[in-house]
Amino acid sequence: MCQTNFELKFEIPATEFQDQKSKTIHPFSGEFDFNNDQIDAAFRHLSDRAATVTDTNRGLKLTLEYADIYSTLVF
Repeated sequence: MCQTNFELKFEIPATEFQDQKSKTIHPFSGEFDFNNDQIDAAFRHLSDRAATVTDTNRGLKLTLEYADIYSTLVF
């Protein structure tokens, strides 16, 4: 069995997200529970037009920029 040790830091300009499976709304602080089999979250009421995910262990960073017409970011 392969076990991966990683730490992801999310910089998503939202303070809450909706779990798409349960339709419940949760506060967002930049962290997810990776013990779930699936992450399906919709971030709404975005305050900026870019989101970043950084793998701090490997020094990798992904930045997603989007236009004003988008009101929801789904991860």
